[in-house]
Parts: sequence; structure tokens; C-alpha cells
Amino acid sequence: MDIHQSKDIAKLVRAKHQWETMLDALPQLICLLDLQGKVVRVNKTLEKWGLGDVTKVKNKSFHEMLHPGCVVSSCMLKKKLLSLFEKITENKMCEWQEFDPVINKELTICIGESDDSKYSDDFNKKNLFVVVTDITMQTKVKRILSNYNLELRNELKKLTKELTSTNLILEAEIIEHKQNLISLEESRKKYNCLVETTLTGLYVMEDKKITFCNRRFAEIFNYTKEQITRLELHDLIVSSLDKLFSEGDLDSVNDKGYVIEGRTKEGLSIWLRCYHTRVVLQDKNMVMGSVIDITHQKTMEDSLRLSQHELQSLSEKLLKSEEEQRKHIALELHDSVGQSIYAIKMGLENILLEYQKNISMPMKTRFENEIEKLQGASEEIRNISMNLRPSMLDDLGLIATINWFVREFNYLYPNIKFTVGLMKNENNIPEDLKIVVFRIIQEALNNIGKHAKATHIKIKLSMSHRNLILKVQDDGKGFEYSNSYIGKGFGLSSMRERVKLSSGEFQFSSAPGEGVKIYVTWSNI
Repeated sequence: MDIHQSKDIAKLVRAKHQWETMLDALPQLICLLDLQGKVVRVNKTLEKWGLGDVTKVKNKSFHEMLHPGCVVSSCMLKKKLLSLFEKITENKMCEWQEFDPVINKELTICIGESDDSKYSDDFNKKNLFVVVTDITMQTKVKRILSNYNLELRNELKKLTKELTSTNLILEAEIIEHKQNLISLEESRKKYNCLVETTLTGLYVMEDKKITFCNRRFAEIFNYTKEQITRLELHDLIVSSLDKLFSEGDLDSVNDKGYVIEGRTKEGLSIWLRCYHTRVVLQDKNMVMGSVIDITHQKTMEDSLRLSQHELQSLSEKLLKSEEEQRKHIALELHDSVGQSIYAIKMGLENILLEYQKNISMPMKTRFENEIEKLQGASEEIRNISMNLRPSMLDDLGLIATINWFVREFNYLYPNIKFTVGLMKNENNIPEDLKIVVFRIIQEALNNIGKHAKATHIKIKLSMSHRNLILKVQDDGKGFEYSNSYIGKGFGLSSMRERVKLSSGEFQFSSAPGEGVKIYVTWSNI
């Protein structure tokens, strides 16, 4: 072999190496087979696909290379390859596309015959070459595009249908809009009629200047509508506008409204109940309001309030007069009637003592019986006098009087147990209030004795932070309580009235089987 042949062979080897390198870089699986279908060479894509080492597949069948260890007689790849090998003719390619579940890829397999293979060591030998392309991604993209196109067609049909439906709706709305315009005009007429004939004054205000009002609003102030719209609100309202608009949140309507004083065109004072709220009209922040003329009602309320004040004052005088009468009658019973009966009793005892030797036994017994009756009458008068107005309330004070009354009550009802807790110092309690406290306890115990069938009564009188607190509670049978009971007996009306006139707060509760609870508070003593 001369030097020129050596150089040609070297060039040929380098070309072959470059060709193999280029084939190994391709993403397709390139395989060279002999005419019996045995692998002669394969590029590196085999290893990239994880199907084995390129150096170890030589002389294996193409099917065995792609499906290592496959013994399934019905393998589709094996059958298809045999079918394609039979159809191969010179210079004609056979192509097949199918998803291979073994290697989990969508493949395109091209098989052809060549007599000048770059992979063959025998350059005169014919070979088969196979190109396997992984088109999984392309197939997926194609499928996605196909689905997308289908969805687009469906969406287009849907939009077309919706557009047709929308057109029909628009046509119906055009007809309805024309009808609404007619209805709107009728509503405007009704609204104008309602606004102008209502007994409530209506107005719209911007920056405290009236921009609109109805006829009634103008009539309330004795102006015309044209005159009103040239005025500001402070020309009509005596009350402070800053106070008026700060008393409530303009973003919501106050259900009770605000009572304000207004001024008519002639300067006369009138009283109005005003409602207002913030609105946006023509992109402007405005205040919309309404006013009702309550001048007559306000006058009546003032008269009623004065009458109530006078009635309360009269009630106080009546209670005070009642206490004075009780005190006077108690003194008269004790000092006049009681002393007279005591004098008669002493006289009879002296007569009996003086003539006892000359009086027969039956007559003596009659004298002693009459003296005993006079003694009982004297004690009864004393008890009546004490109930009307215990003199010890003025002499010994409230605490001593309460303790005395509890003892007397317990003497009449020995089966009732008492728990009494009284403050030690009563110097801060006004004299008039002492009478009220005693009367409430007296009335409460009398009611318990008559109706409650109680076995235990608790009384507590205490002072806390200048608040005088009285609690009376029993464990009696109680009753179904409602406000309707007050004024129908049980002394509740009397107790509540006394507490109210003495500026106290009266609370009462009861239920069947739970007794009665009375809670009274006088503040700032």
C-alpha cells in the first residue's frame, strides 16, 4: 500500500468517524440492519431512550433491541416489522406510525434499503436502515391543538347562538325600553303629584343652600317655592346648624329625627321634626330632608309636661300630707284616746281597790273583766298609733324603727325566719327618705304576711358610693308577674309611687314558686 492509499484510507476513517458522531447527535434512533433484520450499528439515541448499550445490541433483531426480552407472540411491533420487511424494495421507504406501550412513546418508524451505508464495514454489501422518530410531544401538541380547535368551533357555535339570543333580547329590551319611557313619564307625573300634595315638607340642600323644595315645605315657613330657593337654611332654622348636622350620621336616616326650632317669614317661631340624609345627585354630594310641623304637638307636650310636673308636685304634697295626718292621728290616739282609756282604767282600779270589801265576788269579777278589756283597748290603740306613725322613727331613727317593726311582725308570724342586714350609720339619709324606706318595708312585710306563705324573709339596707340600696326578698309562693299587677293591689302601686316621688329606681320581680324580690336604689344621697 503506497502513501497515497494510506492517506485516502485515513481520510475515509475520519469521514466515517465524523459521520458516526453526527448520527449520534441526532434525536432520532438511527439503526443499520442487515438483510436478515439483524442490528449492524445503532446511534447513541438508543442509550438516551434507556433501551440498552449500543455496543451490546449488535446481531440482535430490531424487535429484540426495542423490546428486550419480549416473548409475546402477539406483539404488534414484531408483526408490523415483519410485514414491512417483506414490502421493502430498492429505493423505496416504508413508514409506520404507532404508539408503543413498552417504551411509552408515539413513534414513526421508517425502513429503507441502501447499498452504500456509512455504517457498514463492507462497502459493497446492501443493508437496511431504520429511522425511529419520537413524535410523542408532536402528537400531544397536535392532539391539544385538535381539541383546542374543536373547543373553538364549539365556543364559536355557542357564541353565535348566544349572540342570536342576545339580539333577540336586545330587540325585546328596545320594546321594553319604549314601554318604560312611557311608564317613566307616568311615574314622573305621579311622583310630582305625590311630592307636591304630601303633608310633609321636602327639600334638597347643597352647601346649606336649598336647591329644591316642595309646596308644603314653602307653606310651613309661609314662603313661595321661588322665594325659598333663594334662601339658605339658616334663614329658616333658629337651631344651630352645626349641632343639627353633627348629632347624627348623614349617611343613614335617624328614625326618630331631630326636633328643631324654625322661623316663618313673619318671624314667628315654629317647631319642626326634621329628618335628613346624605345623597348623591348629578355627581354632587347633597342633603335630602323632610320636616313635619309639630308646633301644636309641641305646645300640647309642654302643657302635658307642666301638668305632669304639677301632678307630681301634688302627689308629693299628698304623701307628705298623709304622713302629717298619720302623725297627727297617731299622736291624738296616743295622747287623747289612749290617755283617756288609761285614766278610765286607773279609775276603775281605784274604785275596785277602795270598795273591794263591800263588793260581791260576781261584781268584782265584772270589774276585773272590764279593766282587762280597757287594757286590751289601750294596747290596740298603741299598736294602731305605732303603725300609723311610729314615734320612734323621729325619736330613735330609721334603723331602730326597722328592727322594732321586724320584731313586732315576727311576733305575729312566729314561723317566719328573718335575715336582717342594716347599715350602722344613717346620718346621711334625709329625714323624708327615712319615712319612704320604712313605708316600703312596712308595705312589703304586710303583703308577705297576707299573701306569700313565706318561711324566710331577707332585708338588707346598705350605702355604696352615695347610693342607698334596699333589698327585700321572700321565699313564698310568688306569682306570675307583669306590669298589669301594679295598680291592682299588693301595695306595688303605692311602693312604686313613693320611690318615684323620692327620685329612686324601683325594681320588682316574681314568679310562681320563686317568691318576690324588691330592689330599690336612691342615687347621690
